[in-house]
Amino acid sequence: MTQVKAARRRESYPCAIMGAIDPKVTSLFPTPVVALEIENAASLSADLRAVIEERERTHPGTVHSNMGGYQSSWDMEQWGGAPAQRLLGIAKGLADRMTTTADTDVTRGLNRNSAPQPWICNMWANINRSGDANDF
Repeated sequence: MTQVKAARRRESYPCAIMGAIDPKVTSLFPTPVVALEIENAASLSADLRAVIEERERTHPGTVHSNMGGYQSSWDMEQWGGAPAQRLLGIAKGLADRMTTTADTDVTRGLNRNSAPQPWICNMWANINRSGDANDF
């Protein structure tokens, strides 16, 4: 019986592959978990809230997965003004940095050299008050 070493742990697991050489396990597609602190987040949040609440007052919502509450149309990048554009720019910039391309610095997991990617994005707003929810 041979031993297979886990890619990210020092544990080994028995492997019952007859006539095989110890397999090498490589993580080709690991799932990164990214956390980002946004500068002036409280100010951005307040600006987004004002824009979204105005949209709720002036435009009917849509019904998708929401049970109660308000869900805007999926074109918030068009009607959300500067706050929405700022948030979308941050999201696109982070996605650019985390996208693996031929010039990615794989030792740090950051893409520092590529031009921005041609992202196709949409964004919307949800407002859930007491008793509202989203179905999944």
